[in-house]
Amino acid sequence: AGNTQRSTGNIKVDYDIPWVPGLKAVGNVGYDYTEFDGTNSVDPESAATTQDGNINTSKNINRSRLSDWYLNYVKEIPSLKLKVDATGGYSLQRFFRSGSSRNVTGTGVIEEPIPFRTQNSLQSYFGRVNLSYDDRYLVTGNLRSDESSRLNPKDRTQLFGGISVAWNISNESFLKESKVVSNLKLRAGYAETGQQEIGQDFGFLPRFTRGDDRVRFQFGNEFVTTVRPEEFDPNLKWETSFTYNVGLDFGLFDNRISGAIDVYHRDVNNVLNFISVPAGTNLSNALITNVGKIENDGVEITLNATPFKTDNFTWNANFNISFFDDQINKLTLVDNPSFQGNRVGGISGGVGNTVQINTVGFGQNAFFLFNQVYDASGRPIEGVFEDVNGDGRITDDDKTRHKSPNADFTIGFSSDFTYKKWDMSFTLRGSFGNYVYNNVASSTGNRREIFVNDNQLVNVSDSFLESGFQLQQLFSDFFLEEASFVKLDNINLGYNVGKIAGGLADLRVYSTVSNVFVITDYNGLDPEVAGGIDNNFYPRARTFLFGIDLNF
Repeated sequence: AGNTQRSTGNIKVDYDIPWVPGLKAVGNVGYDYTEFDGTNSVDPESAATTQDGNINTSKNINRSRLSDWYLNYVKEIPSLKLKVDATGGYSLQRFFRSGSSRNVTGTGVIEEPIPFRTQNSLQSYFGRVNLSYDDRYLVTGNLRSDESSRLNPKDRTQLFGGISVAWNISNESFLKESKVVSNLKLRAGYAETGQQEIGQDFGFLPRFTRGDDRVRFQFGNEFVTTVRPEEFDPNLKWETSFTYNVGLDFGLFDNRISGAIDVYHRDVNNVLNFISVPAGTNLSNALITNVGKIENDGVEITLNATPFKTDNFTWNANFNISFFDDQINKLTLVDNPSFQGNRVGGISGGVGNTVQINTVGFGQNAFFLFNQVYDASGRPIEGVFEDVNGDGRITDDDKTRHKSPNADFTIGFSSDFTYKKWDMSFTLRGSFGNYVYNNVASSTGNRREIFVNDNQLVNVSDSFLESGFQLQQLFSDFFLEEASFVKLDNINLGYNVGKIAGGLADLRVYSTVSNVFVITDYNGLDPEVAGGIDNNFYPRARTFLFGIDLNF
């Protein structure tokens, strides 16, 4: 059981400076406060425990504060056909997190509470200038200095910038009177951005973590709670991205048909990555550090249309498709051809087991599994895998990099209709070429799971009926499934009643169905799995909603 209380607030003040026409000062402050109290209890008679039961209580408080102060100057110079829009200012965000947890066992032992408290901040100075000449040629430049408390003091401040240009071709004289082309704009840009979200607030400092009261060291008759050192990298710095893009916006027939095409390339340097390190070198076998280079390429196409429009009926349709490809170009500080890669993608079924790997020359989080061998009838042979390197043994060197959890391309389609006082809309999504490792099937789809508890029924994956596995086969690509899907996210229907109560109010009634259907060949609960490993997450519910809009 748990209880969450949240409070948010924001105040924004604008002031037009009278002695400088077009100059405005803006101040914006806000806060977000969340408090959570939770209790988790296990009955001593429960089949889920072999102990005497326990009660765990926890309390967490998250606070954040935001402060923005900036000047904005807008000036139009008709004699030069020039428009200027410039902004410069300062921003500060601070985050505070604290809490504690306590465990009470069924034997009556009350453990000491385990408290924690941490904070981080992000400070920025920024400036941006937009220039427009004759509403045909546009230039935007921006510069910002970001400082993150999560990074080492020597490198925590980084300067980022960008520039973009655009040509409003439709405003040129040779297209201005066109009855076909209503909008045509060519764009190009370059931007530098930074990333510092690493999940740790002091990863660059030596620090200690208090141990659990259930793991204590005995000195004579006294049991002492221990503290353990944590891994750290004293040289943590910004991950930086350099993005180049070219785009085209278009509109035809008074924008009855419109859309955009964007092509981009992104280089990511000093990637913040959780990597394995030799035991004993850094108080842990893994740590977060800056290592590696990644490149991304993509194409995004958007198309909007109004196929029908009459006095009583209107139909709008929107379609988008995105293609994406990524490749790891570097993973180590010093090139090492024998380095297989960083193992990622932990699974259930054993301690330290992983089924994904990051390797130079491949995409991120490629699956790393054995090639399953099948008999003449197409049934997998338990424990028999392809000897890829031909050395007569099955070792990690025989694992191969399979596919990716990332889609080759995604699509989206939405549409809305209005007929007199009726309206209807829906949203459809699709993902193609993405793969999912079915960890539910790999850990429970075997005969042994049926007889784990003699007096208790258990759920076993029906993949056992196909494989016939007696034991877990965690590293077989038999459990790697193509998980392309098409989803109807929602469908809405509404009716605008109009004026009621003698014209005092407007009334509209509507109904919505969410998570309407999924079309997929994936055998798990849901093919849309973040990270590509299905660990039996809670299934998405189909919801039905009826509502009334009443406006006075």
